[in-house]
Amino acid sequence: FPTLLGIGLPAVSANMTSSMALLPGFLGGTLAQRTDLQGQKKRLWLAIPAAGLGGLTGALLLLRTSEKVFTEIVPFLILAASVLLAVQTPLRNWLDRRRERGTGISLPEAWICLPVFLCAVYGGYFGAGMSVIVLAVLALMVNDSLTRLNVVKQVIAFFTNLAAVLPMLNPDNARRVCFCTDDRHPGDLLDEGSLDHLVRTAIRAGVDVVTAIRMATLNTAEWFRLYDRGGIRPGHRA
Repeated sequence: FPTLLGIGLPAVSANMTSSMALLPGFLGGTLAQRTDLQGQKKRLWLAIPAAGLGGLTGALLLLRTSEKVFTEIVPFLILAASVLLAVQTPLRNWLDRRRERGTGISLPEAWICLPVFLCAVYGGYFGAGMSVIVLAVLALMVNDSLTRLNVVKQVIAFFTNLAAVLPMLNPDNARRVCFCTDDRHPGDLLDEGSLDHLVRTAIRAGVDVVTAIRMATLNTAEWFRLYDRGGIRPGHRA
């Protein structure tokens, strides 16, 4: 985010770009730890809707914040994110010691919905340091290992950013957006498909059908200068 600001991108645009750029990382982290998701289905059913709704709320708040106001509060947001990143390692060590001593509390897991939603609102609005907050919240409220909670954090962060990106798609930038399915597990490709799965997901989220299909076909072909593809016409590869 600071780099995008440094090269002259407006603050709101830089924030939206940063949110979109984080998606592949969160997805890759989830897939790398997918075995740790076993036995956490109920937890995910609670966390994912809260994360999606929170990310969407944060994004809508961002879109309703003027460039001038957002630029004025950015230094404070960056300072807060820097503090969160600075305390990340000490916080993790403290949580490890707390769990080893068995001093953690055990609450009904449904209680995580509100904290996850609030974290996701922050993530949808700005995002930097959100993972630190989410992991701390999960570790304080859920009695499980940090390794297993970390993959839940990755899932929450992914759906937060995914929900936050969708409202930012508009007629002015839709022609510059392309879908990507790097790092998907082969089993997911067989069960759900590749780009077609992303097209269906976008349409269910309210994206115009033609726009969603174009983001999986024509936009990509034009960006990579594949001028003989992306269109249905004689001599072209659709």
